This record gives sequence, C-alpha cells and structure tokens, in this order.
Amino acid sequence: VLARLRHPHIAQIHTFGTFTTAGGTGPFFVMEFVPDAQSITAFAASRGLGNRDRVAVFRRVCGAVAHGHRMGVVHRDLKPGNILVDRDGDPKVIDFGVARLTDGERAAATAATGAGDLVGTLRYMSPEQLGIDDAVVDARTDVYALGLVLHELLAGELPYDLRGKTPVEAACLLAARTVPPLREMCGRFRSSGASAQDAEQLAVMVGKCLAPQPASRYADAGSLEADLGRWLDGEPVMARPPTLAESLVRFARKHRAASLAACTAAAALLAAVVGISWFSLRAELRRREAVAAWRAADELTADARRQLYTASLMLSTEARDRGNVNEARRLLQKAVDLRDAAGPRRGIELDCLAASLDDAIAVIDPASGRPRVPVPVRVFVAAMAARRLGARHRLRGPHSAPARHDDVDGTHGAAWSRGHRVRRQLRPGRRHRRHRLA
Repeated sequence: VLARLRHPHIAQIHTFGTFTTAGGTGPFFVMEFVPDAQSITAFAASRGLGNRDRVAVFRRVCGAVAHGHRMGVVHRDLKPGNILVDRDGDPKVIDFGVARLTDGERAAATAATGAGDLVGTLRYMSPEQLGIDDAVVDARTDVYALGLVLHELLAGELPYDLRGKTPVEAACLLAARTVPPLREMCGRFRSSGASAQDAEQLAVMVGKCLAPQPASRYADAGSLEADLGRWLDGEPVMARPPTLAESLVRFARKHRAASLAACTAAAALLAAVVGISWFSLRAELRRREAVAAWRAADELTADARRQLYTASLMLSTEARDRGNVNEARRLLQKAVDLRDAAGPRRGIELDCLAASLDDAIAVIDPASGRPRVPVPVRVFVAAMAARRLGARHRLRGPHSAPARHDDVDGTHGAAWSRGHRVRRQLRPGRRHRRHRLA
C-alpha cells in the first residue's frame, strides 16, 4: 500500500519488515523524519494562526489524502496526531498502517481487519466504520474524518464528545445525532475570528463532510480541497446547506418508527381536512341555493301583494262609483292592509279614495254630479277633488309624486269653481226658505 504513495505532504516510507523478540514477531517500517514535528492543531495554536492560514495548511493535507484516493488508498485513521507539521509549516500525513486499497484484488489483500474489527481512532470514526450504516468504507470515510479535523482546527473542539465512550456507546450517540446545526457551527467559527460570511461558508463545508450518509458528503478529498481553494480565493463554494426536503429525509431515515407514525397521523389529518372541506363546500352551496330560492319567493310574494293592492283599489273605486258603499269600504280596508306593498311613494290614492267614501258618496249624486243636500263648500270641494283624482288615477295609471301634486292642484281649482257655482244656485232656495219662515 505505502509503496504506491509518492507525495510531498505524505511522509515517505523508506523500508519495512518484521522483527522478532522474546514476545514474538511484529512488523516495523522506517518513515521519513519530520523535524520539530507537531500535530496540526498544536502547530496552529502555537503559531497563533488565523482561520485563513489554518485552512491553507489544511488544504495541503486534503491534497495529500486526495493523492491517496486517486491511487485507490483509503487512510481510515485520519486525526490531528497523524497529520504532522514541520518547522517550515509543511504538513505530512503519516501512519498509513491501517490504510486499505479500494481497487480489485489488492483490496482483498489489505482487508486483514475483517468484519467486526474496528480500525481507526474512535473519536474520529465515521458512522460506517462503527457499523451504524451498511455503507462500505471508501474515500468518503476519509472525508468524514477530515471534516472532524477541520472542525477541531477552527473551533478548538470536536462537534461530538466521544471521550471515554465505548464503541457501542459511540455508535448509539452518532446514530441519534445528525449534522451539527449550521448556526451552532457558525457561532463556533466566528468566535475564532472569522467573519459572518466566512464562518457560514466554512460551516457549510464542514457540514457536508459530516453528513451521516456517505452519498451526501464530498465524493473524495479532492473535492473538499477544491472547495477550500474557492473559499481562499473568495469565490462561492460548491457546498450548500441541506434543503428542507433533504433534512426531512435524513430525519426519517434516522427515526423510522417516529416518521412512520407522523406520516400516518398527517395522512389521517389530511383526509379529515379534505372531508370536512368537501362537506363544508356542499353545505355552503346548499345554503346559497336556499337563500336564492327564498329571495325569489320573497320577490314573488311582494309582486303578488302589489298586484292585490292595485286590484283592491280599482275594485273599491268601481264599487264606490256604483254606489255600493259597504263593498267599497271592505275593499278599501284590504288595500289599507296591503299599503306596505305599495312602496314609499304610493298611498295618496288611498287617502283620496277614503275621502271620496267619507264625503262624496254621501254628498254628491253620482249621476248628476250635483250635491244631494246642502253642504259646506269645503266638503264639496274635497269630495270633488278626491273623485276626479281617483278617476284620473284609474285611467292613467300610477303617477310620480310631482304629477299627482299637479293633478290635485288642478282638480282642487276646478272643484272650487264648481263649488261656487253650486253655492250660487243654492242661494235662491235659501232666500225662499227664509222668506217662508218669516
């Protein structure tokens, strides 16, 4: 495995073999010496590096791991202790002792740590290394570990505290956790001096590395290296926050039973809402139909009352002209009962007809138009006005209020003149009666 790796940021292996002691036989290898070597986190802290300098050093580490991925080698134990930095600031990735090939027959030769064996450092293991998922260990496993190292390099701590945990406890903890919240990581990175925009982009990249599902991570360390280069150059990064749909899918995969129960409840609620809405719509349509029918019936009733009112007036007038006072009064009372159906500007014809029944029937002779008995002129004038207005109203139909006013005024004048003539005709008779009494 190690003989295939030649990169300036990978510690070179000069030779390797086995040795024998009293306790047995073991392997050894002779590695390139790294002067004044420190872990990458210790080096950044001792030099007081800012975020951009830390990312620049880490980007070279990603380049070294990406070289291994291109050669078909997965490290499987990336951690700060296996990433050394010399006095000149050049990083060196060491300890490929647990590396594994990913191509063909050589993969089987490097699979001495078979199923059930844990390979790597527990605090930096991916979910698939702990057996949480059925995914195979590949280049995306190293991407997960690189995300943990980058988080620790920028925030000074790991997103998950697995110190003192057994492999089973660590697996349970990771199975119950998703990617650290973006806002939480932004706050940690801003506390180390990053601007709000830089902190958000760094948090998005780290979050993509730490996705529980390998398919949601960077494909390999080279993709992470390229995105870090874009960030250093001030360009938009390719990583993006997970969408709401992606977050829901991840949650559903983590909590299958709860998700199934929630989906069932949501489906039942949706069905209930649809059913209630359907019945409410039908009820509203029925209500509108009933209101429309009621209004139509009300209009028909009002029209019938108006026609009955008009007919009662006409019949009462005809009965008055025939001299049938009782029938005229009965029909007049029916019209009075229906007066509300006549409208706000109707009703003067009722007053005129009532006056004619009160005065004209008793005073005026329908045949000759002359008074039957001597009466005051004002009574005769009112009776004549009511009689003539009633006749005109029958012949010409309903008038507006101004037209009826003109009719009343003209009829009143004509009746007044005729009243004076009648009065003059009565004077000789009065003088004759006074003479006889004398």
